[in-house]
Amino acid sequence: MNLFLFLYLQLFSVSMGFIRWSSLSSNFQNKIMEFHHCLYNKQELFQKNYQQFIETTHEKTGYFIVKSISSLLPHVDSIGHKVLHANDVYISRVLNFDNMPHDVKREIILCIIKISQWGDDFGSHLLQLYYDIVDKCLH
Repeated sequence: MNLFLFLYLQLFSVSMGFIRWSSLSSNFQNKIMEFHHCLYNKQELFQKNYQQFIETTHEKTGYFIVKSISSLLPHVDSIGHKVLHANDVYISRVLNFDNMPHDVKREIILCIIKISQWGDDFGSHLLQLYYDIVDKCLH
């Protein structure tokens, strides 16, 4: 409620306690009531406009957030391709290293693959987070 309306209602209620309503002229009573209805209508209009502003702002902000995140996702996805390429290079080097025992090669290669899986799991969590953000922003 805006300050002007609050003050008006406070003064109106206090003044009605001191002044007998019936002692006022009907013309003055009508003017007071017109003013009261005018303020009430303006308050309703303000609340409707405010609500529309909030909804529009929420919608525009939601669109902006979704578009921004969507534009970043291809860059995040490219990391996965780089990791897989790096895995190919590292695994080839490990396999080509002749002085390393077979069981050590196996452990290193499995470790490389496990780290890649963790990265892939992290990517899945990011996609779930993206889904949740879009759901909330476009609600």
